[in-house]
Amino acid sequence: MNIVIRERIHQLRQWMKRNYIGAYIVPTADPHNSEYLPAHWQTREWLSGFTGSAGTLVITTRKAALWTDSRYFLQAEAQLAGTDICLQREKMPGTPTIGEWISANWNEDDPMTVATNDEVDCGAWDEDIRKHTKSKIKHISDPFAKLWTDRPPMPDGKVEIHPLAWAGESCQQKLERIRQAIREHQAGFILISALDEIAWTLNLRGCDVHCVPVFASYLVVSIRKATLYIEEEKLPEEVREYLQACKVTIRPYTRIRADLHPMISPVLIDPGLNARLRKAIHTWKEVNPTPVSLMKCVKNATEQEGYRKAMLRDGVAMVKFLRWLKPAVQAGGETEMSIDRKLTSLRAEQEGFRGISFDTIAGYGPHAAIVHYEATPETDAVLRPEGLLLLDSGGHYHERPTHSTRTHA
Repeated sequence: MNIVIRERIHQLRQWMKRNYIGAYIVPTADPHNSEYLPAHWQTREWLSGFTGSAGTLVITTRKAALWTDSRYFLQAEAQLAGTDICLQREKMPGTPTIGEWISANWNEDDPMTVATNDEVDCGAWDEDIRKHTKSKIKHISDPFAKLWTDRPPMPDGKVEIHPLAWAGESCQQKLERIRQAIREHQAGFILISALDEIAWTLNLRGCDVHCVPVFASYLVVSIRKATLYIEEEKLPEEVREYLQACKVTIRPYTRIRADLHPMISPVLIDPGLNARLRKAIHTWKEVNPTPVSLMKCVKNATEQEGYRKAMLRDGVAMVKFLRWLKPAVQAGGETEMSIDRKLTSLRAEQEGFRGISFDTIAGYGPHAAIVHYEATPETDAVLRPEGLLLLDSGGHYHERPTHSTRTHA
C-alpha cells in the first residue's frame, strides 16, 4: 500500500510541475464542507492512506506532511509509516503551521504558487499562507478528476421522506421561518449548502454518506421560491410529488453555479461555502451560525419525544448486550469485531432500527488508548476476563440517532 501511496503522490507532483504549482493543499472536505464525506470526495484518504475523519495533507515538489488532531496521532503514525508523509501533530509544541511548513520546504526552483481544489473552502489558511509565503491560495479545478482513475462515482442514493410524525414541523413551516430570517438580514436569498441543514429543512433523508442520512444537494430559498439542486434520478416519484406540494422546484445539481451568477440581491451564505460558488455570487452576507443551524438545534416537542423513544430502544439493546458480554468473554473466543456484530444484531431487533449511527469503536486493552480506533482483521484482539474494554457505539432509529460511550471492566 505504501508503494501505491508514493506513486499517487508522484503523479500529483508531475501534474503540479506541469501547472506551475509549488505546493498543493488537500483538506478533508467536499463541496458542502461536510465532516463526513461521500466516497467520491475522500481525496485526502486516497492520496495519503490516512483514514481518520480530520486531517490536512500538503504536498510540495519534494516533501509531504499531514496535520491532524490528538484523536488520530497513534492511528496516523501507523498509517503513514513508509509513505514519506511527515505527521504534524496539531496544537502540540513545535508543530509548524501549514504556512510555516510550506515556507520551510519550498525549493528555490519551485513556482511560488499554493493551490487547492475550488470545490473546498481553505479560508482558514489564507492569512497564514500569505504571511509566510507571500502568496495566496489559488483555487483551481479538481486535478483528481483525471489523476484518480478508479474514483468512486458521484453519490446516487435514493432520497426518502422523513414523516411529519417524526419531524414535528412541516417543510412549508420551516421554509417560512427561513424566509423570515432572509428578511431580517435584508437579503434576497439564502444558499444552504450544508447537507444536514438541507435534509432538516425539507424533511427528507438520504444515504449518500456512510452512517449519515443525507444526500448531495444544494437548496436556494428566496422570499417567493425554493429550489433544490439535485440529480433527479435520486428522487422517487413520491418524493418528487412531495416536493411539488411543498412548492420546491427541482434543478440539476450541476446547475447551481450558473443559477447563482445572475442573482443581484444579497445572498446569505455559510462562511465555509466553497470557492467555486463564492466566486459566482455578486453580493453575499456571511452568517455564522446560519439561520438553519440555529433553528435545527432547538428541538420541538415531537423531536424531543423521538429522542426519548430512540434512547429507550437503544437502552434495551445495550442492557441485553451487557447481560451477554461477561459470560461470553469468560467462555472465550469473542473479539472486538465479534462483539460489535453482536451489539448491532441486538439493536436490529428494536423497532425502527435503520443501521448504526457511526462505526463502532470496540477497543480492548491497549487499543482503548487509540481515540478513534477501528478494529480490522489484522488488529482484532481477543477479549479476556481481565482489563478494560472501551465501547463507543450508536444506532439510527426512525426518529433519531443515538450515541453511547462506556468503559467496561
